[in-house]
Amino acid sequence: MADNQNTIEKRLIKMKEFYNQLDKMIDDLPDVLPKDIKALVRDKILGDKELKELIDGIDRHRPPRFLLIGRTGVGKSSLINALSSSYVAPVSDVESCTTETKIYPCYDGDRKMMDIMDSRGISESISTDDRMTAEDQLLGDINNFNPDVVLFLLAATHRDNIDRDVEFLKKVKEKYAEVNKVEVPVLVVINKADEVQPSRIKDPSEYNVAKKENLINTVAYYQRICTENGLNVDGIVDVSSYIEWADASGVCVQPSDILEMAQSDINNLQIDFDGRYHIDELREKLEEVIIDFEAKMGFRMALQLNELVKKMATHVTNSFVAIASAIAFANIPVADIYILLLVQSIMVALIAGLSGRDVSIDTGKEFLASLFLTGGAGAVFRLIAHGAVKFLPIAGGMINSTIAGAGTKAIGTAAIKYYIEGVSIEEAREIFKKENKAN
Repeated sequence: MADNQNTIEKRLIKMKEFYNQLDKMIDDLPDVLPKDIKALVRDKILGDKELKELIDGIDRHRPPRFLLIGRTGVGKSSLINALSSSYVAPVSDVESCTTETKIYPCYDGDRKMMDIMDSRGISESISTDDRMTAEDQLLGDINNFNPDVVLFLLAATHRDNIDRDVEFLKKVKEKYAEVNKVEVPVLVVINKADEVQPSRIKDPSEYNVAKKENLINTVAYYQRICTENGLNVDGIVDVSSYIEWADASGVCVQPSDILEMAQSDINNLQIDFDGRYHIDELREKLEEVIIDFEAKMGFRMALQLNELVKKMATHVTNSFVAIASAIAFANIPVADIYILLLVQSIMVALIAGLSGRDVSIDTGKEFLASLFLTGGAGAVFRLIAHGAVKFLPIAGGMINSTIAGAGTKAIGTAAIKYYIEGVSIEEAREIFKKENKAN
């Protein structure tokens, strides 16, 4: 996994290098591209705040910090492992593994993905000695750790004393805001969805209607408890963090056996059975509620690099769809197709940059040629220069704005499939034809 993560990071860096060269590249485009169209391309791409934020985040990111609060046995340690997809925190079927506040740095190889603080169970915190209140103890932990998000863990099958736990967290949250002049985001995580009846069903793909309805009712119950006790939360997600592990040779190992294993063997543990449920939804919610930009980008870089690459590629495509439509609307006879192809070539080059290739506008031209013809990019542009545009799929003198946008969308989709997802050029050509026909 580490090698894959590092490869994607290098791809993002190449994308940024190409992006940073765009301003000069736009200036160097042929004079056939009118100044107002150059300005439009520059404004839509270099002036796109969301894309610029994503580009800036390639360099500006840090591992996010999450604080887990919940009663003993609610599954805080197993959730850490589920989030990181590796065995980081000790889990026991017999006894509580968190006897004090601990910080778990989660690594993928040498690369830190996130820091997770696992607090003592709420029941232990509530029974702390008289010299320090439970709220003050936990507040001290929060202030020292400065979490980006607090995850309030509850068990899907144990509902005793929940009002007391909610009131406890409410006081801690209020004190944190009073001291730091800012509220920390709180997500309610209802863990152990796998234990909800019928509990024999552990595979999330096999959850039946009865189990899903029980989970819906559980979420509604906890939501009501939080509301009635005045605890403002930023979301509530029901999850299962149930994982069975195997050693490097593929032999299933019990949690109690893992506790006795050497760290080198623990590092080589692999998932034998994946019973995780709604972990991706939890990750999405975490990304949504993180306030700090560098932490948000760090979370994306830690767990969602592939998704980030696809998001950037899709965003680039959508921006160029708007540019293509504007070019067509401008009605520049005959030359509009040539201009459109130049603009689409830039789009493809940006998408190709995300694949880690050394790219230029010629990269985009060659890809367009492979979609349209077999004679190469030069043949495509020679056809246009001679007015033989009727041979191209986007032909037609002055092109329609809707058609130009739809054609650009189809090209972008095919480019994402080819450069990002790795389909063959033949498959990409068929995808382009299908998308173009659908639009």
